[in-house]
Amino acid sequence: MTRPDVKIAVSGVLVACAVAAALPAWSDIAFMASKDEEQSHIWLAVPVALWLGWMRRKRLRRVEPDFAWLGPIAALVCIVLARIGFGRGFDVFWHAGAVGMVIAAILTVWGLPAVWRLAPAFLALGFLLPVPGRIRASIAIPLQDTSAQWTQILLEGFGFAVERAGNILNINGETVAVAEACNGMRMVSALLLVAYTFVFSGPMRWSGRIFILAISPIVALFINTLRLM
Repeated sequence: MTRPDVKIAVSGVLVACAVAAALPAWSDIAFMASKDEEQSHIWLAVPVALWLGWMRRKRLRRVEPDFAWLGPIAALVCIVLARIGFGRGFDVFWHAGAVGMVIAAILTVWGLPAVWRLAPAFLALGFLLPVPGRIRASIAIPLQDTSAQWTQILLEGFGFAVERAGNILNINGETVAVAEACNGMRMVSALLLVAYTFVFSGPMRWSGRIFILAISPIVALFINTLRLM
């Protein structure tokens, strides 16, 4: 095999070992993605990462892959992070450690310059991390309340009789629960992932990328309002 073939084979073996070493964490991520609709965007994280990596493959032509000691060091840090997270019940640390071990395995074989040139692809793996319930609630509840407010204002502008109590709307005698009809957090996560894929799939100024990512929650809120209407 040529040297790139050897690198690919070795990195594949190391990634498989990293996944096997943290299999309980990966199983928990998969369980949450399949059982919790608000975490269903997780299934798109790996395809997005592969797509962004493929789109940037030409950037590796000028990079000579080489073994990097930073990889084993990063893997050790991730193992410690995962153990702390599991032992103390910090699931985000547990999951982040598992994902980080995979990235560290690739870093070990290909080196930092190669990983840096594919940074958006590796950052996309962050979408594999389930959003903790406390953070999810702190985002979803204000979005639901704002969606209810916007919906009330717009529907009243069209002549509908609307009463609102928190995120519960009564429209012409029909009760609509915003939390059930349109969950803000689920839409924000999915739309943010789509926006991230879009801005890094082609050449674009950083100001444009930041702007599109920043307005994603506002767009999600607007879509929520349209669905409620």
